[in-house]
Amino acid sequence: AARRDASMENWAEVWHQLEQAGWRIEMGPRGDNNMQTYYLPPDITRGPGAKNRVDYFDSRAQVLRLLKSEEATAAASSGASKRWRDHGDASPAGPAVVRRRPAAA
Repeated sequence: AARRDASMENWAEVWHQLEQAGWRIEMGPRGDNNMQTYYLPPDITRGPGAKNRVDYFDSRAQVLRLLKSEEATAAASSGASKRWRDHGDASPAGPAVVRRRPAAA
């Protein structure tokens, strides 16, 4: 239980950073009676042209995986072009904040 509490506290910090960078939550339908939470980066709108789990996400775990993936990519590259732009604080205190996905060329 303590680990879950720490995880929830960490999520609150991460989400606060993402909101500061322009991320937002939208609620959408799921099944007959349930609502699904969607986590959207800046400039991304659910609907035609946007794909769940690619352009926006339907779980906290997916958002955290994206952030970890971006941290690994940033550490391994020397300024090479990345799929997502990083405009955040990459300090050890927290993950880099992902701002937006560039338009496809």
